[in-house]
Amino acid sequence: MTPLETSLCAMRAILDNVEQDYGMPGGDGVSEIRRTGPDTWVVEMLQEERADIWTYTLSIEDGAARITDVKKATGR
Repeated sequence: MTPLETSLCAMRAILDNVEQDYGMPGGDGVSEIRRTGPDTWVVEMLQEERADIWTYTLSIEDGAARITDVKKATGR
């Protein structure tokens, strides 16, 4: 896979997980997705007075992304 294909694969897995597991559909939705390491991504979802920040660890093999860990925090 090219670096772009790897990034798209990771983002699709992350967005599918957010869609399935995020229980706060209000606010401003996803405001940021960024790669912070070779297998680590951070997603920020803005609410009225806070940001929900989920840090994902992924494994990408054979063209498929597998989420191995999700850490959930709140900030602002």
